[in-house]
Parts: sequence; C-alpha cells; structure tokens
Amino acid sequence: MNDYASYLAQVNIGLLLFGLAYIVFLQKEQAFLLKRFLILLLLMAAALLPLLSFETALPLATKATQLNGNYLPAFLLSAEKAEVATASDSEAMLTVCVWLYWLVTSAFFILFLSRLAALLRRSFIAPVTGKMGLVKIHEADSIEYAFSFFNHIFIGHLSDLDDSARNKIVNHELVHCKEWHSLDILLIELLQIFCWFNPAVYLFKQRLIETHEYRADQLSVEKGNKQAYCSLIATLALSSAGYSIANHFNKSLTLKRIAMIKSNKTKTSWWKLAAIAPFTLVFFIVVSCDQQPAAEAADEIEIANEASKEDIFTIVENLPAFPGGMESLYKFFSENLTYPEEAKKAGVEGKVLVEFVVDKDGTITNAKVIEGIGNGCDEEALRVINASPTWTPAMQRGKRVRTRLILPLYFSLGSSAAAEIPSVPTLVGDPLEVEIKKTKNKDGQTVISGVVKTDDGEGIPGANIIFAGTTNGTVSDLDGTFKLVTEAESGDLIVSFVGFKTRKTAF
Repeated sequence: MNDYASYLAQVNIGLLLFGLAYIVFLQKEQAFLLKRFLILLLLMAAALLPLLSFETALPLATKATQLNGNYLPAFLLSAEKAEVATASDSEAMLTVCVWLYWLVTSAFFILFLSRLAALLRRSFIAPVTGKMGLVKIHEADSIEYAFSFFNHIFIGHLSDLDDSARNKIVNHELVHCKEWHSLDILLIELLQIFCWFNPAVYLFKQRLIETHEYRADQLSVEKGNKQAYCSLIATLALSSAGYSIANHFNKSLTLKRIAMIKSNKTKTSWWKLAAIAPFTLVFFIVVSCDQQPAAEAADEIEIANEASKEDIFTIVENLPAFPGGMESLYKFFSENLTYPEEAKKAGVEGKVLVEFVVDKDGTITNAKVIEGIGNGCDEEALRVINASPTWTPAMQRGKRVRTRLILPLYFSLGSSAAAEIPSVPTLVGDPLEVEIKKTKNKDGQTVISGVVKTDDGEGIPGANIIFAGTTNGTVSDLDGTFKLVTEAESGDLIVSFVGFKTRKTAF
C-alpha cells in the first residue's frame, strides 16, 4: 500500500507539473496532430517515469561515500495497546482518507465499465447500414446523436438533414476512427479512475477531446465549404450526448470549433514545444534517480573521513562492540528503554533513528536523532544511548578509531511498527559467508564482485568490505552484493557486519 501511495503521489505531481507546462506552452498551438501526441506523451510520462529506477553509472564502491554510518540491527520496544488512552487522530484520518479514495475509485471504475458495456452493446445491436473499409456505419432511430467508437460510427435521428450534411458528419467521424481517437479517450478515462481528485486529469481530458474535434474538423473542411460546415455544427448543437467515452460530432464545443475553423492558422512555435523537455527532465530526476552522480568516480575510493572532516570512519576492519555483544546491547535496551506515557496517550508509534559516534576510548559522543516521531520517544532514545556503558572501539590498521553508528529503534503499540522493521540478520557471533568472483576489465584492472550472506543464504545489506591494511572499500547493497576494482592481482578482503564475526577472504 505504501508503494502504491508513493507511486500515486508521484504520478499526480507529474500530472500537475505537465498540466502547467501544457497551459503555458501548448494551449494555443494549432498543430493538432502534434498536439495530440504531446498530450499523450505527457500523460504516459507522468504514469510511467515513476516506475523507472535510474542509477548513475558509478561502481558500487562509490555508494559507500554516501553512508553516514554503520546501521545496527533494529530494536523493537512494544507496549500493550490497552494502555493507549485515545487513538491517533492523524492515523484515524488517514484510514478514512484511504477508504474514501478506494470507494470513489471503485465508483468511477464501475461507471466506466457500465459506459463501456453500453457502447459495446450498441455496436452489436444497432443495424449496420454501410461500411467504409473496416469502419462500420450504424443507423437507428433510437440513436439521437452522431458519435464514433473505434471502428464504429453511429448515426441516428438525422432525417431532417440532406445527404450532403450526412456525408459531412460521416467524414468527420471517420477521422476519429482512422486516427484511433477512441483509444486516447479510454486511456484518459482509466487515468481519471485512479487520479479522480487531480484537476490536471480533467484539464488533459477536456483538451484531448477538443484536440480530437479540431483535428477532425480540420480534415473535414480542407476541400469543403467552411460556412456550410459551421452551419451544420450549429444546427446539431442542441443534441445531447450520452457516451462520455465516445467521440461526438455535436458535443458542446460548438463555439470553440466554429471559431477554430474560421481562424487563420498560426505557425507552430517550436521553441514552446522544446520548452516542455525541461519539465519532463526535472520530473524524471525527482522521481527516478536513486542517487546523484559524483563529479569524478574513482575505481578505488578512500572511505575514511567521508562522513565529516574529522577522523570519523564509516568503514573499518573491526567495528565497535557493545560489552558482551549484541545480546547484551538489546538486554540493556530492554531494561532501560521505556515507552513515554505521552506517546502512549497520543497513540504515537514508529521508528526513531539515532546516530552516534563511538570514540577512541569507547565512549558515546555526538548522539542525535536524525529521524524521529516526537512525543517523548526521541528524547527517551537519546537518553538510553547516552547512558550506555563504554564500548570496545573500532580498530583500523591496528589503531583505535572513531566510528559513527546508526541505530533504528521501533516504538510499537501493536504490530504495525514491527512489520516495518527491515529484515536484517542478527545472528550474534555467527560467521559471515562471502562468495567472490574475480575478473578483469578492459583496462586490465582486477574486478572483484561478490555477495555477503548468512550461513542460511540470506543477503546482508550494509556489510563493510575493505582491502586488508587499507581504508579502500565499499558496503554491500540491499541484496548483499558488492563490487570493487583494484590494480592488485591478489590480496585479502576484510568483511564485517555488526553482530557477526569478521571474515578475512583472499582474492
């Protein structure tokens, strides 16, 4: 659900952004065929770009420079739901909004299906009175208007019109059929079902319908009498249209269509069309790029001192250790961390990320909350971290070094927070399993790729992998994979992760 909500938010941001671009640059353009495809392109960009994930072409090793510290396995503090005095108003409101969204979305979907079924039924029961290639012409007295849907043209109640007027209507609808305008309408209708609350959807829908009609009018009067054609449009203006997902000859765009037919065609402003590109690029960067490219990426990177200008390491040969190991750390939290009464009463639960530095002497310094939930939970997390006993400091090249750690603490009144805890192995004391593969790149350098995992095959994200005796290295990706490049033909890798025994592997 969270993924869908994020995707939906990005789509609607794109629709608003592209809607603004349309109003500024495209609204007055008269190149209707090009305008139609640009509208469709903007709609597809809004819907599809959030699905793409673009990573800059950097070696995985460079990702380590973006780490602010080593993540410890998460700790969960639970409280009985019965102790909560009142439910969270914001959570209740969110639930109501979610239900309302799906209720309205379902209503739009049912309405769409009913209209589509009515059109399909009409195409089967209305008698076929003529054919123009693959296009079938249906005429019946029960039809009180003229419209088209894919390769079907429906005409009815036109007994007062002569053959010339009837042919004009057929030629107009034939343009809709040949250029597949009905497909455009179906696509925008489907988008409207899920983005019904976004005004940009209705803007694009209306402008797309207008563009269809202008295009059909443009081709219909190329070799005919403009005045007679405009008179025909005015004559049929009072007819009603019952199928919103069809293309109608006489739908209420009468004055605009007549004005467009009589207007002098203006030249296409190509600079306006080109100006839309930056809008698309900005949207793509915002929703699709997972990381920003570095100015210059080296095959081997120096990890030390990346987090700050001080001597704080993010990757070391031996990570800091709590006295007695991870089990003792969690026992310490269990005995000292309490759920704030203020948070219980407000129904607040969620994740608190605490960042701190284990100094050379093992003391905790620079503790701060980098992501919190308030209501006393942030302060309680800091209090317990600062009260922890002296740690065993990190070691690098045989020397004690300062290292930054990040601890996720989950405050839970039920099971929702527990469900959010990432799957991070916490098998204290177990050895790491490392699989590596060595190849050569086109420059003759040694490329080391591999995966860090537990003994049961589960990939470990965020494990440290460095060349022995150096600070050059990387961290494992979300699935435990990593990649390094070096000039050396052979050597050793030091692989470590909090709660596991450090592993030394030759390559």
